Amino acid sequence: MSKSLVIVIAEGSEQDALYPNLKKIGRKLRIHFEIMGTDVFTAKENANKSPKAIVGNIIKEITSKPEFNKKDIKLVIQLTDTDGVYIPDDKIIIDDSQQEKTKYTYKDIRVNNSNQLQMITHRNSKKRAALNTLSRTEKVAKTVNYKILYFSRNLDHVISDDADTPKSKKTKEADAFSNSFATPYDFEDFFTTSDFTVDGTYDTTWNFIKSDARSLEKFSNFQLIFDMLREIANN
Repeated sequence: MSKSLVIVIAEGSEQDALYPNLKKIGRKLRIHFEIMGTDVFTAKENANKSPKAIVGNIIKEITSKPEFNKKDIKLVIQLTDTDGVYIPDDKIIIDDSQQEKTKYTYKDIRVNNSNQLQMITHRNSKKRAALNTLSRTEKVAKTVNYKILYFSRNLDHVISDDADTPKSKKTKEADAFSNSFATPYDFEDFFTTSDFTVDGTYDTTWNFIKSDARSLEKFSNFQLIFDMLREIANN
């Protein structure tokens, strides 16, 4: 009997950071990471596509490969960064004294010119709408079970306490994080008992991150994945 298939859609270094220990925890399952290399919700090629269509196209591409079959997919889990998209627009502030085009704090997003302000405001609006839709979505590609989990402000923020980790160091930091746990259960404990863990149901954790400036702060509901995997493995 073939193992139940779980697809994890991610942006970048999540596979290096998460897969080795997830594979051990979900050893009764076939877990496949699909790395997109970009934020699919703000990518130019997806500008005119609905959030569900974006995810549906990813699944269609995966299942076009001979080693995957749509009927074997028990769950698609998408991992996303929150990027501060839930802050009010008046918390995107021009500071022409800063060198960086965009600078994130725990309270606001600072940009150095009006064009960048317009770009970040538009990005936030678009991604916020996508996350609002998908956090309430139970099925994609018509029949596939779906959940979306977040790292706030991004994965690096959670695993290394540095949301501004340079791209050149992301893989190294991800590998170091993955290798830092003596057992996969220590890995699970990190996500379930840390200060950044957002307790509660799936809906509760999403309501939490959408409030105030929490999408800029250090929070995650990734711990929900463990019960999701166990439920699939036991059914």
